[in-house]
Amino acid sequence: MALLVLLAYYYENSFCMQARSIFAYGCAHRMGFISIDCGLEADSSYLGDLTGLTYVPDGPYIDGGENQKVTTVYRNRWWGPDTRTLHTVRSFPSAKGQRNCYSLPTHIGSKYLVRLDFLYGNYDGMDNPSLKFNLTLGVKHWDTGTPFVSTVELRPLGILPYPAVMGNVSLSLYVRSNVGSSPDDDNLVRYPDDQYDRFWSTDEAHPLSTNISTQTTIQPSTEFAVPSPVLQKAIVPSGNSMKLVFFSGQVDVLLRNHFVILHFADFQNNKSREFTVSIDNGVHSSPYSTPYLNGLSVTGSWSSDSEGKYNFTIAATAISALPPILNAYEVYGRIVHDNPTTFSQDFDAIMAIKYEYGIKKNWMGDPCFPHEYVWDGVKCSDAGDKIMRIISLDLSNSELHGSISNSFTLFTALKYLNLSCNQLNGTIPYSLLKNNGSIDFSYETDGNMCKTPVTPSLSRNRAVTLAVSVVAPVLVLAILVLTYLIWRAKRKLNTSSTDLAMVPELRGAPGHITNHWDHLQEPENRRFTYQELEKFTDNFKHLIGHGGFGHVYYGCLEDSTEVAIKMRSELSSHGLDQFLAEVQSLTKVHHRNLVCLVGYCWEKEHLALVYEYMSRGNLCDYLRGKIGMGENLNWKTRVRVALEAAQEVTIGELPIIPGNGHIIQHMMQIVTGNITSVADERLGGSYIFNSMWKVLDAMMMCITDIASQRLMMSAVVLQLKENHELEEAHGDGLLGKCSKR
Repeated sequence: MALLVLLAYYYENSFCMQARSIFAYGCAHRMGFISIDCGLEADSSYLGDLTGLTYVPDGPYIDGGENQKVTTVYRNRWWGPDTRTLHTVRSFPSAKGQRNCYSLPTHIGSKYLVRLDFLYGNYDGMDNPSLKFNLTLGVKHWDTGTPFVSTVELRPLGILPYPAVMGNVSLSLYVRSNVGSSPDDDNLVRYPDDQYDRFWSTDEAHPLSTNISTQTTIQPSTEFAVPSPVLQKAIVPSGNSMKLVFFSGQVDVLLRNHFVILHFADFQNNKSREFTVSIDNGVHSSPYSTPYLNGLSVTGSWSSDSEGKYNFTIAATAISALPPILNAYEVYGRIVHDNPTTFSQDFDAIMAIKYEYGIKKNWMGDPCFPHEYVWDGVKCSDAGDKIMRIISLDLSNSELHGSISNSFTLFTALKYLNLSCNQLNGTIPYSLLKNNGSIDFSYETDGNMCKTPVTPSLSRNRAVTLAVSVVAPVLVLAILVLTYLIWRAKRKLNTSSTDLAMVPELRGAPGHITNHWDHLQEPENRRFTYQELEKFTDNFKHLIGHGGFGHVYYGCLEDSTEVAIKMRSELSSHGLDQFLAEVQSLTKVHHRNLVCLVGYCWEKEHLALVYEYMSRGNLCDYLRGKIGMGENLNWKTRVRVALEAAQEVTIGELPIIPGNGHIIQHMMQIVTGNITSVADERLGGSYIFNSMWKVLDAMMMCITDIASQRLMMSAVVLQLKENHELEEAHGDGLLGKCSKR
C-alpha cells in the first residue's frame, strides 16, 4: 500500500489532481472535508467507523476508468481502522498516454491537506507489484505508485497553519510521527482528535530514549494545532544523557529541498529545560525553552542531492537542568510550482462550457499545460508571468446542443472560435457579436454546409449580416454618447469657468490631471483660498513636517478644528504629480482608521491639501518612540494597527503602482529565512516568532511578481485577524515564542 500526503495552497477556484490515468468532483460533508472512496458502486455512501466521516463513490464525477475490487486475500487483511476505502480501486486500463483528473473545489487563498491511498491488491489478477504512473498536482509533475487509486481525501487547513505552504510551494509528507507512543501501540491519532484529520503514526523505537506521558490536557500552538493526545506523550534521553538523536526517514532526491517541524510540550514543571537543534550534524540553532503544558513548534529546512536518511540532534544547553524532550515531528519535501497555468478567468469559462454542454473529449486538468496534454480544440499563448491564455477554441462537430452559452464571452484573449456543425440554436450573445472584429467566429448549423466547404460568397454574406447587426446599434449608441458629452461639456463650462481661470496649469493639461481636478470637486471637500490658509496657520508659523512635495503646517479652522496643511513647494520639479496622486488616494479611501481629506486650495501658484491633524503623532512616531510614550509600540499592537488599517479599505488603484519600489526591493533582498534581519530592533526580540513570519508571509504574497498569486485584501485581513487572535491568546507570555538567551 502507498500513501501520498500533500499540504498545498490554492489561489485559483478549483484544485486538480492529475494522474495521467484520474476527474471527479467531491462534495463536502463535514467541515469542508471531501472523502472519495474510488471504485465504490453508485449510491453506496457510508460512514467511517472510527471518524464518522462520510465517504462517497466517484462514479458520477469521473470521465474515465472503471471500478475494480481487490482480491479477497487483501480485503481480509488488517490494514488498520477505517480501511474499507482500500477494498475498491478505480483503474484506467485504456488510458495509456492520457490523463484523468479528480478536480476538487477549493477556496482562493486557503491551504489544504490532500491525501491519496493506493493499494494494488492484485485487483487485475496480474500479480504485478511494480507498476508505475505519473502524478501531477495542478501542473506540477512527479512520479508515484501505480495506475489506479483507492482513496482521495481533501481537508481544509485555513490560512494560519503551515506558513511554509504558499501560493507556489506545497509540502509532500515523508513522515509524521507521534514519537512518544510505544511501538506496540497501534492506535493511529487522526480525526476527531486532530481537527485537520492528519495521521499521527506510531514511531519506531528510538534507541537510548525513554517514553514518558501525562493525562493532563495540553494546549496546542495555534499555528500547527498538534492534538493534545499527541502532545501528552514524549521521549527523553535514557540515563544521564543530555542529547536526543532521531532520523528523517527516506527522503526524495528529486525534491532536493526538505522541511522539518519539531513539536514540543513540557509536562514536567519542576526544573528548567533548554536545548538547541541541529540537522545532519550541522550548526546548532539558538536555544529554545519549552512552555509548561503548552505546545511549541520549531521549523527548519535543508537541501540534499542524494537519497538517504538525515539525522536530527536535540541537545541540552549548559544551563538546562533537564534533558531535551520531543513529542512529535513532521518531515516534508518541498514542491515548487514553477510551471505555467491557465489564466483563472479562462479556466472558469472553459469549465462552465464543459459542464453546460457535457463535453467529454480529453478535457481534464489544466487546459494549456503540460503541452503534451493540451485539451483537444484548445490553443494557448504565453502571456508572461507563467500565465497561459486561451486564444483559440475549435468546437466544430462536437455534438453541442442548445443555445450559444454566454460563457464564450468571458475569453478576453480569444482570437478564433469555431462552433460550426453542431445543433445550436437561438441568438448569438451580443458581447460575442461586438467582439467579432477581433475574433474569427465560425457558426454554421445547416447540415449540408457542414458536409461541404464554406464558399467565400457565403462567408462574405454572413460577414455582411454580422457587420450590419453590429454597426447599427453601435452607431446609435455613439450618437447618444456624443450628445451627452456635448451637454456635459457645456454644463461644465458654465459652472466651472471661474475655477479654470484661477488654475492656468489645467489648460492643455494631460487627461489624468483634469481627472484629479474632478476628484477634488467632490461635495464633501471644501475649497479654501490661499488667504484663508494664511489666516488658519497664522501666516504659516508652525511647521510640523515635510511632505514629498513641500512643507506641512499646523492650522486651526474658524470652528477650532485642528488641521494639517500640506503646501506644494515651487522648488519641487515633481511636486504636482505627487500632489495629484495624494489627491486621488485621499478622495478614494474612506476608513475610520485612516486620515481623511478636509479640503484643498488650488489657485494660481498655490496648491495645498488640508486634512485631519494627528494630535498624538503619526504611526512612524509611535513605532520609533518619538513622542514621549515611554516605549515603542509592541508587536501585538502593531499587528492590531495593521489589521484595523486593512479592514474595508477600497482604493481602486492598480495592483502594482509604478515607482522606485525601494521598500519592496529591500524586503525581497533581506528575507533570507533569518527573521531577525527583518524585525524592528526596537522590539528587543519581544515578539512571537511564528506571528512575525505570518505577517511577513502575507507581505511577500502581496508583492509577488506573478499577479495571480497575490493575496486579495480579504485574504490579508483574514490572515491578520488570525494573527491578532494568536497574539491575544498568547498575551504577554512566552507561548509559541522561541526564547533566546
